[in-house]
Amino acid sequence: MEKERLLDYTAIPDFAKLGFEILAFTFATSKKPGVPEEQVPKAKSFFDKRDDVIFVSTCSGNERNRMNISIHRSYSDYVTFTRALEKEWGDSMTNRTSFIVSLKGDTIIRNLTFKHLGDYIKANP
Repeated sequence: MEKERLLDYTAIPDFAKLGFEILAFTFATSKKPGVPEEQVPKAKSFFDKRDDVIFVSTCSGNERNRMNISIHRSYSDYVTFTRALEKEWGDSMTNRTSFIVSLKGDTIIRNLTFKHLGDYIKANP
């Protein structure tokens, strides 16, 4: 798997113990179909400056075709993030919505980890 570059040795910390309270999944719809060539460098530049964003991609579902996953220390940090999104992308995106997960809640069934995926891959080569 290492030779084929299927592994990335990025550790996933316990975000709550590091002081993060919110994991946010944000979805939006681009006003232009597909991924316009001119948007890719702009999006890369914007999200490369955002250390609170951990994943960005196109997607499909619920009439949305863009998404990102971000992490925040507080609700006010999350609001600051959404304002930055609106300022930068408000003219080219519609239907923005977020799904917010509390990392300090007492009902987390399984913490974010890839351990179980590794176990699955070993058992199902």
